[in-house]
Amino acid sequence: MYESFFSYPVERQYPYRWFTPAVIVGGIVIAALISFVNVIATGYELAATSSNNPNETMANPRWYGGINWPSFFTGNAQATCAASTFNLNAEVFTNNSAFSYTLQRVWRTKDDGTDVNLGSLVYLNNPLNDCNVTMVNIQVLGRYSRNIGLTAISRAGVLIEAYARCSIDVDTSLTDDVNGPTYFDLMATYDLVNSNVPRFLSRNETTQASLYWGESLLQMYWLVLARNYKLAANGTVRDDLYDATITLRRNSIAAVGTAAEVESLDFFHVSCFTERSFCGNSSLPQLMQGDGEFDPYPSIWKSVDVLGKAMWFSVLTDLGRNQSAVPNMLVEPTLLANLTSNYTSEIQAWPTYNDRITQSLDPSLAQASFDPNVTPLPDLNARQSTLTTNYVCQVPRMKSAGTLFYTVLQADLVYLQNAYMLFVFVVGYLLHRRHRKHPDTNYCDGCREVIVQRAQQPNDQHMLSTGEVGAALDDQDSSSSSTHNNREPKGYVHLNQNELRSP
Repeated sequence: MYESFFSYPVERQYPYRWFTPAVIVGGIVIAALISFVNVIATGYELAATSSNNPNETMANPRWYGGINWPSFFTGNAQATCAASTFNLNAEVFTNNSAFSYTLQRVWRTKDDGTDVNLGSLVYLNNPLNDCNVTMVNIQVLGRYSRNIGLTAISRAGVLIEAYARCSIDVDTSLTDDVNGPTYFDLMATYDLVNSNVPRFLSRNETTQASLYWGESLLQMYWLVLARNYKLAANGTVRDDLYDATITLRRNSIAAVGTAAEVESLDFFHVSCFTERSFCGNSSLPQLMQGDGEFDPYPSIWKSVDVLGKAMWFSVLTDLGRNQSAVPNMLVEPTLLANLTSNYTSEIQAWPTYNDRITQSLDPSLAQASFDPNVTPLPDLNARQSTLTTNYVCQVPRMKSAGTLFYTVLQADLVYLQNAYMLFVFVVGYLLHRRHRKHPDTNYCDGCREVIVQRAQQPNDQHMLSTGEVGAALDDQDSSSSSTHNNREPKGYVHLNQNELRSP
């Protein structure tokens, strides 16, 4: 018989009664389990979307039916969000939605203390850390510094700017040799009557009580300062040509301030320039007395103090600072009561003024001074702050029915084949161990019958005793064996009589 280079295995049914039901039941169970796992592992694809809360988007288990599956199951379809980039001079809001901020500078600091300036802020919903206000700048504007519509509302306009510094923790070790916090400077602006200056997008007396009081104070004392400045400049400034710049910085250099410091009129270090003069000293109490040659407009400085503190602590609250270098006056009830001590009298007197200011008070804001003894106290608090923007994200989405079926079926066939091969290997190992007692298990049914029949013939006892059963089997195919002299056909073995003995 011709023998090809290729061969095929000889098959025989497994001699176990339990094998068939085990394969059927086990196959169904394993197929169901593998299909379930494959739906999770390969049944999802990534789809682009936008989100303003990437932390929640990436951690949300609803993409997988509300279950947090292990990452090694869903590693190919994990929700991810790309960082946003804020360029210099970009305008941003925080999640508290009070002020619009202009990004002025971004930098990181090397180990040797050298600053490395950056052209943009790479941001991924990082909490703002260590925010502090460094300066408040108040500008009084006249008719040629504003449009005619704003001048009609108030002859003297007020623009308030607050400068703050914050940091975020960013791991840049993989892309940059400068690791550590990223620092950035922000500028917030407030103008009561100019609609081009965004401010306080949301207002809630209950959940954002501190910002509610900050906005109330800013509104009231913006009007008070605009009126007081106009009255003080009468006879000095003609044709409403108002022009003044007042800069307020913290007077103390102590690392940690006290309640007495923020309540004091000496909290601010003042510098100013007006139309025809400048501030000869930096003390608010001295400027209020107006004894010196360079102490302009003594009547405006009390409202400057309250307006400056209202802006200072409103920005701190918007940036999420309960306690910074100094106590937050909008968070502590006793300090807020001190800051609003004249609020009731100012708001009651305002309707009687007729100084060509047509801006009315907002009735939805506070109408009286804060009472620290009221029950229950409002929730005065500054919650953790982040910058708000939209992020481009990729989230898992179930594949279409046809694609899902094909993908899962393809994966099932591979895993089921591997599972069956493992099962066959284990059973084959058991058969190999069984062969020690039952050597006939290694032969096909036809070979086994021939061997048994030959062994039962009396004339073949000598062949069995000498282990030459293979020679007897060769006689079954003498025509083929003549072409293969001295060559043992494949699939035939020599067995002695002991190996053929029944168990």
